[in-house]
Parts: sequence; structure tokens; C-alpha cells
Amino acid sequence: MSIPILILGNSGTGKTRSTKSFNEHELLIVNSTGKMLSYFDKHPDMLNVPLKAREVQEKTGGALPLKADVIRSYLNKYHDHKAVVIDDYGYAMFEIYDRYKLSEEERLNNRYEPFDIIVRKMSQQVDALMNDGDVDRIVYIVMHADKDSDGTIKPLIMGRFVNEKYVLEGMMTVTLYSEKLGERYVFHTNNGNPAKSPDGLFPEDMVDNDLRAIDARIREAYGYPALSSTSAGDAK
Repeated sequence: MSIPILILGNSGTGKTRSTKSFNEHELLIVNSTGKMLSYFDKHPDMLNVPLKAREVQEKTGGALPLKADVIRSYLNKYHDHKAVVIDDYGYAMFEIYDRYKLSEEERLNNRYEPFDIIVRKMSQQVDALMNDGDVDRIVYIVMHADKDSDGTIKPLIMGRFVNEKYVLEGMMTVTLYSEKLGERYVFHTNNGNPAKSPDGLFPEDMVDNDLRAIDARIREAYGYPALSSTSAGDAK
């Protein structure tokens, strides 16, 4: 199985920035929105999901596929990269709400059905990663953070109904929380809200915002081979 890891944080706290420490071809960024990266000096391998969706539509002649389906299908098929970041995954969930809640052509009768679809797509993605047969891939699911009325930090998804139906962070062994403290960008690794990790996995409850170092530590702890930058290339 691939190891899925959840990364939560507010905008501007370095979630995407943390990926710049990877060497060339070590990392695949699955770009849910197609937006530009937050750094210029490196060019990681990237899957532009909106562009890929249009390519699939042109090839099949059918409807524009959902971003969530494009992401799941691509990761099921291609395993060259052993470190993968699904960036801005929450926007792939919002597209489902937007497609089925607001479109006149595809409006659903049941007003809760869009949320049921979001829950199903998220659970399908996590299940696909956990049962893909890949023995040395780590997939980081990056999302914006939201806060409940009681102060609990959760993934920013479309409404309380989704979080009540499917606790995404509950499916993760490791959840990291990004924060900017002055000029320092950090990840919380085990603060209990929402960050968590197995005892002894990380040396401290707060580490520098360096996803490659985090990736290396997880590989060491679980006996995964070290990353190799020679086996992967640009996303197709």
C-alpha cells in the first residue's frame, strides 16, 4: 500500500513551499487547480489536473471528468514517482459541489446528494491508495484548514455534513499542520489538534518546513527505500 499523509494549514503557511526541498524528478505534484507554484527556482514534475481533464474529455468525446476521478485514475495507473503531493485537494471536492449543486443541467433532486458524492470520492481515493499494491510510495494530501466552533481544526471541505460522514484525518496515521511563526515556516507533527504521528516518528512536536526531510524520516522508520531521482520523469 501507499502511505497517505494529510497536510493541513491556512493559506500562506508554507504547505506548497515545503516541496521545494526535493531534488529533480523525486517528486510529483498533482496540481488540482493548475495554479503556479509559490517558488521559481525549481521545477518539479507536475500533473496539471484541469489540463488532464480536458485532454480526457477530448479523447473520449464525453463530459468533462471530475478532478477527483482524474487524480484517482492517474495515481492508480502511474507509480514512477515514490513521493507524490496532491496539492489543493479541497478544490477537487468543491468542484463536485459546484458541478452538481449549481449546474442547471446536472442539478440533483436531493440537496444532500452532492455531499454524499464528495464523501464517496474522498473515501475512494484513500482506499485506492491503501490498496494499490505499491510498497514504497508516500502520497501527501494537502488541504486548507478549517476550525469548528469548539476550536477543532479539520480539513476545509464543503460543510459540516461531509466531516460528520467521513473523518478524513481519522484515516491517516500521520497528519501534519503547517504554520508560519515570524519568519519561520514549520510543521506541527504531534500537537493533538490536528497534528498527530506515531510515538518516536519525529524528534520534536514541531519541525522545519522541509517535506523532503520529513519524507526521508518516514521512509527510514517504515523501512522504505530512499528516494531515487533517476527513475521518474515528467508526468504524462
